[in-house]
Amino acid sequence: MGAFYDCGSLTAIIIPDGVTDIGKEAFYGCSRLTSIVLPESLTGIGMGAFYDCSSLTAIIIPDGVTDIGEEAFYGCSSLEELTLGAGVKKIAENAFKGCDFLKKVTCYATRPATAEGAIFSDWAYEKATLYVPQGCYDRYLVMTGWSDFYNIVEIDPTGVENANVNDIKVQGHRGTLRITGATKGEAISVYTTCGTLAANKTAKDGETIITLPEDQVYIVVVGDKVVKISM
Repeated sequence: MGAFYDCGSLTAIIIPDGVTDIGKEAFYGCSRLTSIVLPESLTGIGMGAFYDCSSLTAIIIPDGVTDIGEEAFYGCSSLEELTLGAGVKKIAENAFKGCDFLKKVTCYATRPATAEGAIFSDWAYEKATLYVPQGCYDRYLVMTGWSDFYNIVEIDPTGVENANVNDIKVQGHRGTLRITGATKGEAISVYTTCGTLAANKTAKDGETIITLPEDQVYIVVVGDKVVKISM
């Protein structure tokens, strides 16, 4: 509990594969934390685990996670993009309260995670767009914690080959990763889902190309932006 509580100098972390749980208040108050990569082995995120990580701009919750605790990401005021894996079954009340600048919430679960009450702030429900799998619109529309979204859009859940984070575009095809929109000189790191560094480059003018083994899923970190992509 509280393993990295209030570590104000921590800016990025990759949690290695094999870790199954992030405990209560593990990263509470890490206000400079901009990048988090979570492993596929993860199954649970505890109460207040990332409370007030106010510099975090994007987070991907892996498919293995089933439970997200109360106020887990409360006060992550810079969070703009949230991706929830297909395995999430329960999200506690106020898990993403205070994430007032959320623009995009993508859920891959065909059955919405249960919630005891509001998951997000009123601002997020009104301004953010909730993306759900095709054919699941009605399920989210009537489920507590999700029904308050003003904007719900169905997507093809297999369409992970292209991703946009702010003005940065990441494309992967047949072992070739193409990144456009990154600032020249910006750091680009690519990790496997086990947390192993697969590539490390500096962004060029226009387009940066990275060659990687095919048929794998990678985590691409561009500055403080994180994208999960299938090759």
